[in-house]
Amino acid sequence: MVQPRSAEGDDKMRILYFGGGWPTNIGNAFIDLGAMALLRLALPNTAIGFASGLPRWHFARSIEVSPRTPSGLIDRIRRKRERPGDGLSADNALVPAALTECDLAVYSGNAVTEIFVKQSGGTMLALAERGVPILLLGVGGSSYCDSERDTYSDFLRRLKPLAFVSRDDVTYAAYQHAVRNSHPGIDCAFFLPDAYKPFRLALPDYVVAAFDACPEPRLDAKGRLLVRAHHQIYEAAPRAWVDTDNTLISDIPQDYLTLYANAQEVHSDRVHACVASLAYGGAARLYNSTPRGSLLDCAGAYGIREDLAKLDMGLLAQKKNAQVAYVREVVSKHFDQ
Repeated sequence: MVQPRSAEGDDKMRILYFGGGWPTNIGNAFIDLGAMALLRLALPNTAIGFASGLPRWHFARSIEVSPRTPSGLIDRIRRKRERPGDGLSADNALVPAALTECDLAVYSGNAVTEIFVKQSGGTMLALAERGVPILLLGVGGSSYCDSERDTYSDFLRRLKPLAFVSRDDVTYAAYQHAVRNSHPGIDCAFFLPDAYKPFRLALPDYVVAAFDACPEPRLDAKGRLLVRAHHQIYEAAPRAWVDTDNTLISDIPQDYLTLYANAQEVHSDRVHACVASLAYGGAARLYNSTPRGSLLDCAGAYGIREDLAKLDMGLLAQKKNAQVAYVREVVSKHFDQ
């Protein structure tokens, strides 16, 4: 029988949830909050820790020069690059996730990607090498191309995860045979109402426009207030964002969830802005052709790129219940065998 290790007299199973990256895209927080809510539903008598993948990402990105990097920082990066042996490496980052003592490790979201394997694969493998089982919970790809599939299939062979729960049918079809336990799931952000119940806002009826990657289209708010939101807070906001009335840019996900849950409509090029609206029973439209949008189809938001869509909340509840039941079964079976 496999028994969870206790810590300081606490016999609860210790689950390490690996997520983060909120400043670069607050939508990552939507996934994390939903995933941890799912885990609490499936495995209530457990202790859940939280560790971020941002430390190594931050080091790696700081070595690169982006178009928005301040000129003074560019000069410092260039000087370091000219000095061999100066220790400029993403490997210099201390990553608590790789060092945490736990009984189960879980990660979710946009993790079936080449960049995840490159930057965070070592963290997952370090845990696995210590005998920690890994649960891939509500994961999906980015490009869904052949190189991504080859890279991740090889990673799965090395990782040997306990179970694989997809967030869309394309991901499930590509990797279900690579893991001994697999389940066709949905994105964890659809569990947001189980994580946070927003209060009402003292605003008239309003429509949200949340556009970061493409120009905002001409929207007919039909006399309602038009509110804007932006998900990226890692760097200084463009002047066009902060020059616009009624614009939300915040460091905590709850502000966005309150905004989306109370909106009559959400129009966005952000997949998880749409997920948040739909999860709370609202209407949303996605203005983005990204393959990641297939996670919306998996939840029943067909046609969301052409028009406003809402979910069949009864069908969503069935999918959520099935995902909770699967996680409970596969984890309990492993620790009770």
